[in-house]
Amino acid sequence: MDHVNASLAVGLALVIFIATVLVLRRTPVLAFALWVATLSFVPYWLGVTVSVYFPPTTAVGIVVVAALFTQRRYPQQQYPQQRPRLGLVDLIVVAVIVVQLVALALKLGTLTSSFVLIAHWGLGYLLGRVVATQIPLEQVYRIVAVVLSVVAVLALLEFATRNNIFVPVRANNALYATWSPLLERGGLLRVEGAFGHPIALGASLALAIPLTLASSFRLWLRGCMVFVLVGATVVTFSRTGMLCAIIALVLSVVSLRNSISARARTVFVGGTIGIGVLATPLVLGTFSEAGTEATASASYRGDLLSLIPSMASIGLAANSHRNASGETFFGSFHSIDSALIYFGLTNGLIPLILVMAILLAALVLVMRARATPATLAIVAQLPAVATVALITQFAMFFWVVCGIAVSTQLTQSWKGAAPLIGTGAIRETHNDFTTSPYVK
Repeated sequence: MDHVNASLAVGLALVIFIATVLVLRRTPVLAFALWVATLSFVPYWLGVTVSVYFPPTTAVGIVVVAALFTQRRYPQQQYPQQRPRLGLVDLIVVAVIVVQLVALALKLGTLTSSFVLIAHWGLGYLLGRVVATQIPLEQVYRIVAVVLSVVAVLALLEFATRNNIFVPVRANNALYATWSPLLERGGLLRVEGAFGHPIALGASLALAIPLTLASSFRLWLRGCMVFVLVGATVVTFSRTGMLCAIIALVLSVVSLRNSISARARTVFVGGTIGIGVLATPLVLGTFSEAGTEATASASYRGDLLSLIPSMASIGLAANSHRNASGETFFGSFHSIDSALIYFGLTNGLIPLILVMAILLAALVLVMRARATPATLAIVAQLPAVATVALITQFAMFFWVVCGIAVSTQLTQSWKGAAPLIGTGAIRETHNDFTTSPYVK
């Protein structure tokens, strides 16, 4: 009987999957909006388990990728500047996955790390690559700007009311126990929305800033959105989130000159300074009340550097072990608050070097003033990937933006292509916008 029930459940899930794909393939913009809404408003613990755990962003991401891949009409003629092309970064990503699979086959890696790499990070990268070629970039930027701005407003309300509306949405699993408890610093609530942790929320809001500034909304509306995004990162009381938000804003103001006039840049800089002046007493007071909590956390992250020599060429580090309760440790460390170090410990030095090469290439593009908005967003996240783990929804969101960045950089380098948004597709004239024929 149990076997029959399981077969019926699988059959029903397959029917729902096919039906959803058939609907979403006709409306790719809606498909991406659905994924961003899932990212923003569905807690991490509400996923599904089919042998392994699929977080909501992963489960919906699979559906969206399938829908976009099976579109009846590919929009090359309507949007020729978004013609899909393969690049070196694509080959590097494939190489990282292949190396991890080889490590798994040789019993040097773990099934868990392989699944996370492929089904979470790899899927996110693929989703970003497909979205940026199947949907007008302007729509991509608008969706991210609007939805993440709503997230920011809810975060500010959460701080004001000390009430998180997502925590009561319970799930009978260990993830709920891990991610649902609210955190405080210096007696003040650290907001986290549906993201399960203040760091994940703050970093995700920072990711959205360059895309918001690159959108074609009126200047005053973009300004309001960005200031709300920055303000919401403040009440996460995450140093990483606040730093990434400031870097994202500065890089955007400096780099997106064709989207933002000189006067607008002055307004953005002045507004950011104003937010900083207003927020400084609150932030400094909160960290002062927290005592040694913040300094101890920073010291702990510095101690993680001692784990680098233990990394294997491929696969799991030699100093990894599990305790009696099944928790994984690397040496004496259980929590690894660095995405790069954790990646090296679980996947090996070779995959780590390949991933760092991607990040270095993005940094070089910024320094050469050739970065698109998504690339600016990724570079602004360098403090995050160095000092915090890619947790909950933030992990997949980061790789989706990576995919968008690669697509837009390849498009920008394609000879004869129209300029991208943020690099010339939108020109500000007397605070109005004249859009290119490729922005519909």
